Amino acid sequence: MKNRRKFSVFISSTYEDLKNERQALVGVALENNFIPVGMEQFHAAPTNQWNVITKMIDECDFYLLVIGGRYGTIDEETGISYTEKEYNYAKAKGLPVLVLIKKPSAIVESEKDTGDGKYDKMKRLDEFRERVEKDNNTVDYFTDINNLKYVASPTFGNAINYVDDNAGWIRYRDIVYVINEELEKNPTVTSKDINKFFRVEKETLIIGNPVVGLDDVGNIPVESAFLLVYAADGDGQIMKTQTLDSHTQVSASGKQFMANNSKRESARWVEALDRLIEWGWVKAVGQGGIIFELTGTGYDKADWLKDNMGIDTSKDPLDELKEFEC
Repeated sequence: MKNRRKFSVFISSTYEDLKNERQALVGVALENNFIPVGMEQFHAAPTNQWNVITKMIDECDFYLLVIGGRYGTIDEETGISYTEKEYNYAKAKGLPVLVLIKKPSAIVESEKDTGDGKYDKMKRLDEFRERVEKDNNTVDYFTDINNLKYVASPTFGNAINYVDDNAGWIRYRDIVYVINEELEKNPTVTSKDINKFFRVEKETLIIGNPVVGLDDVGNIPVESAFLLVYAADGDGQIMKTQTLDSHTQVSASGKQFMANNSKRESARWVEALDRLIEWGWVKAVGQGGIIFELTGTGYDKADWLKDNMGIDTSKDPLDELKEFEC
């Protein structure tokens, strides 16, 4: 389903100096499978619209900041521009931030702030631009409309490669496609099974086969549960190693789970780790498939399993396993 997703992006900028740029970005966004949000009605919004703006940002998958030649309207409450205020909010929410900056050398006088406070705003704009450039963002630069389109397209395209698995939007017809696909795989599937196919985790709709153990501790093989729980209570890592004189060994946070070095015992724990990888509860780090770390979901599941299964990680795992294998 990943290739069927569309991603929403909140476009944030001053308005008058970047009106044409915003319009061009809407087209580029749509061409790259993004749904542009924000638009003209949210530029330099008065305070009574701030709740609307934050709600729109909250519902987006990305935040795109465009900086031109103006600092923009200043919010009296915070003393900063609404554009900078939107940027601060998006960063605080942890949204992936994309930045497009118009090169100062390409900005004409008519595109700059005017009025009594223009010099103060020019200084604020320089400071804001410099902060954004140093703030661990994806930053690209442009000089005119055509150049903007040229740099914006790969910016959107590359962003998708790093998007969160839970991000994005799916059209209803694509959801129906998934249902029909599931029915073809299993003609005996019931409406109850279909309902399980769509679930909500932390206010996010998840589409796909339910992860084993989501609702029932009994569905989790004890080996997988132990690996996850002991890893979470330690350094968050699971190791998969092999030497010339033994079968593959699996350990979590430096603790051994295998009762012996037999091929059967090795297969048992390798399979337990493979389940955690398949469910997205751990992921490989580095090369070689040796070190695995818990994901955010993995830590959540580990806490849930520890509480519901009553796993005592103060005990040696081989001793604690005996309580569950009786």
